[in-house]
Formats: sequence, structure tokens, C-alpha cells
Amino acid sequence: MSPPSIKECNRALESGAAEEALRLAIELLHRNKNDIDALTVCYRAYRLKKDLANSASVLEVILNVDPLIDWAAAELGNLYFLSGRIDKAEAVLRRAVELHPDSAAANAHLGKVFSELNRLSAGEWHFRRALDVGGPDCNTLTDLALNLTRQERADEAGELYRQAHELEPANIHTIAYWAKLHEVRGEVDEAKALLDKAMAVQPGSVDLLVATLQARAGDNEGALATIDRGRKLNGDALLERGLIKDRIGDFDGAWEDFVEAKRSLAIEAGGLRYDAGAVEKFFGELRETFDSNTMRLLPKAAHRAGTAQPLFIVGAPRSGTTLVERILASHPSIAAGGELPFIQDMRVFSEKLLPEAGFPKNLAAACVADRRHVVTLFRDFYLAQRDERFEPACGTEFVTDKMPFNEMYLPLIRLAFPECPVVHVSRHRLDVAISMFSNKLNHGFHCAYRIKDILHHLNAVAELHEQYRQQFDTREFVVHYEKLASEPESTVRELLDYIGLPFEERCLRFHEERRFVATPSYRQVDSKISNRSVGRHRNYQRQFDKILPPE
Repeated sequence: MSPPSIKECNRALESGAAEEALRLAIELLHRNKNDIDALTVCYRAYRLKKDLANSASVLEVILNVDPLIDWAAAELGNLYFLSGRIDKAEAVLRRAVELHPDSAAANAHLGKVFSELNRLSAGEWHFRRALDVGGPDCNTLTDLALNLTRQERADEAGELYRQAHELEPANIHTIAYWAKLHEVRGEVDEAKALLDKAMAVQPGSVDLLVATLQARAGDNEGALATIDRGRKLNGDALLERGLIKDRIGDFDGAWEDFVEAKRSLAIEAGGLRYDAGAVEKFFGELRETFDSNTMRLLPKAAHRAGTAQPLFIVGAPRSGTTLVERILASHPSIAAGGELPFIQDMRVFSEKLLPEAGFPKNLAAACVADRRHVVTLFRDFYLAQRDERFEPACGTEFVTDKMPFNEMYLPLIRLAFPECPVVHVSRHRLDVAISMFSNKLNHGFHCAYRIKDILHHLNAVAELHEQYRQQFDTREFVVHYEKLASEPESTVRELLDYIGLPFEERCLRFHEERRFVATPSYRQVDSKISNRSVGRHRNYQRQFDKILPPE
């Protein structure tokens, strides 16, 4: 009996018979285990079955046979990304782009990886490269628009969504993300018109966004009904339902939704978990390395004139860092930079410059004469990355950087920018914890998926920060969220005085300036400063009492 042909395999695939295609392809592989065509059929069959693990395994075999097959490398990187294996995805896709710089797929997938890692400028570059070499593509345009949205470049993102929608008018993802952009900008009518289109194409596909609009309009009961008509709620829907219950005072129900939402989101992201032991080990190394003696001996970079200086806003996510940035960015001498990853990127950069040991122990080498220049390279690395992302307007003296938990890297900040202002935003630990728990966040080594992990990480960062203060002069200004809420003018005056800028009345009217905010805080920072979020944790005191040790 003659062996099956690849045509037979492909016919089975085209008819949706994945198992039959697999059977025929495996028969061919028994005759030649390196048959690329048969292996490709196996890959396509597993993808048809939505079996990502076996799909990835087959691609690994294909690349072992021929490492230069560009589509296989691009797809393998994408599968790693979809399954939450970001490190492996980055390694495979970097290599794919190095071997095939004109591969649109490899560049597009690497753009997604960089965007997920918050290396937004690099992600943007690869998305644009994919469009240059591959031509207009709805999914790539949408991914680029999402990237630009996170960079708070809303006008550019909106134009890209329009182009993507013209290419594929029925693409639900494009419509949904475009509608979300309008909703965040407060353009409710435009958002609703797009959602109506999506519901006409695929009923029920955008119920969560419809519910968000209903809740924004004050129709909380209608929003709950819209969410609950979904058969199985994913993590995002559960989180939104919890927030709505919180607003109507059903705090027990909200807590239950937050717990289940975060459990689901962690699974959906590939099984993310917080490793408390690894965090404690890393923080211990930071304490041992950056003691008072080492910080005295390590060189400090000189001030670089002729460019806007960084203004670091540090603190936990949901502590008020976005609010402080909005206030400061209303000053004519300050521009908003958003969450910039470049201080955290110095960790990797330092290991390339000082490869003898891993970070942070490798920094000790900078005490030696022929390595003292590395702190200047840290400074220029940061500024080059920042200036690649955007060009500050003429007259800008400072550009903010509000990456959460950057207080972990205060020693690096003070080595590269010894004179730049650092503003630490402090808020009641339990208010921060419940706000982190009720929002979708990826900061803090994946701590935000369980309330116990959030509390552990907040304590660990606070203890490390206090250790730094005891070991060297951090020269920071502390903004207490509660004082800012109750005494805004005096707090803002003190803050601007610390930075060295004159008081501007417009800083208190920040909410009147239309500026796009890409973080979950967009719902709060378009309003005047108020104390309505102060003490929010008391609504969940019963739940916290079960977790916290007795005082």
C-alpha cells in the first residue's frame, strides 16, 4: 500500500479533520522523521486542536531539523508568548529577527514581547518594521496602537485603529480596543457607536466594555446584568464585576470576585505566581551590596547639561503616583514621561558592562579605576532611551518617570543622577493593597494576584527602602497621599519648592487639562483631588483581619 501524500494530509486539515491529518502525517514521519512537510502538517493539526504545548513541541523539532525556517521560529516564539513563557519567547524571537530581519511575523511577535515587558519603544520599532516589510496588516496595526496607547500617544493610536478597521471592518479585537480608547478619553458616544458595530458582528463579544460604559454612566445594576449574562466569566469580567459591587457597597461580593478574578488572570497569563523566597533573596543581595561604605566609594555620574532632567516619582502602584505626575505635568517646566522602564533595564545593562558577577554584586567593580566610567554610561543609557521615546518640548526642565517600585533601584538612580529630584508617594499600606488587588497590574514580580503576596511585597519593598535611607542620603521628598488629599495646595507648594520650581496655580487644576492616562488611574485623575479613597481598606477590614497577624 502506497504511503499517504502531503496533499491528502492538507485536504484533511482543510476539512477540519485534525486527527486524520495527524494520523497521515505520523505515518509519513515513520518513513522519514525529518520530513518538514509532514512535521508542518502535525503543527497545523495541533493548532487546529488548540493544543499549544504539542504545537510548540513540533516547531522545536522542525527547527532542530532546519534552524533557518523563518516561519517556524516566528511561530514558536509566538506560542511561547501565548503560554506565558516570555523569556523563552524573547530568546527565540531575537534569534529569528537576527537571522531573518525582513520577517514581518518575527518582528511583529517580538514587538508583542517587548510591549509585554514594558519596553515600549523597542516594541513600537518592531511593529513598524513588520509593517514596513510586510505591508498593512490589521493585527499588527492594532498591536502597534495598543503599544502607543500605553505610551499615552492616544491620537496616533486612534489613527492606527482607524486604518486597521478599514482593513478588517469585522475584526472584533480592533473594534473593542478602539472603543476602549474612546472610553478612557471620555468619548462615550464614539465608544458606544463602535460597540454597537461589534455587537452586530458578534453578539455578546463586547459585553464587558458595554458594562464599563454603563457603570461609567452610573447604571451599576445594568452593568452587573450585562456582565452576568455571560456564561463563563473570564478574569477581566470578574474584576470589573467586583469593582461595580465595590461601588454599590457589596464589599463581600466584591472581595469574592477579586479573589476569583486574580486567580483566573494568573492562569490565563500562563500560570503566573509570586516567588517570595526569590524576592527576599534578591532584596537581601541589594541590602548587602548598597551599604553605606559601598555607596560612599562608588563613583557618581556628573550632571549632563543641555537636556531635560529626570524627575523620579517612586512608590507602589495605586499609591497616588499617577495623581502626583498629573499635578506636576501641569507645570510648564515639567513633561509627563509615564512609566519608564529604563532604571530597571540598567540591571541587565550593568551585567553587560560588568559581566564578572550578576547584579547587584557586579556594581562593586565600579570602584576600580578602569570601571568608574560605567555610572556615566548608566546616565547616558537612560537619557538615550528616554529621548528615543519622545522629545520634550522646548523649555522643559524635567521629564517625570513614575515606574512603580523604582525605590528598589534608588542606589542606581543616585549613581546615575545624584542631583535629580526623587518624589516618594506614600499611602496607607492596606489602601494600596486593596487597590492593587482590585486592578489588573503586572508590577512587583507578579505579586498582585494574591492579597497575601501583595502585602508581603509591600512590606519587603518598604523595609528595603528604609534600609537605603539608613545607609545613604536618598535626598527624596515624601508626599503622603492622605495629606495631599486634605491639604493639596500646601503639599503642592512644598513639592515644587523641593524640585526648585515656582508654584503654579494650574497644578491644582490638573483635572481641567485633557491628557490621556494609560493606567487604571484614568478613572480618578480626571477629577479634583479628594479624600474619597482615603481609608478604603476599612470596607474590607473583616477580610484583612483573617490575613493580618494580631497587633
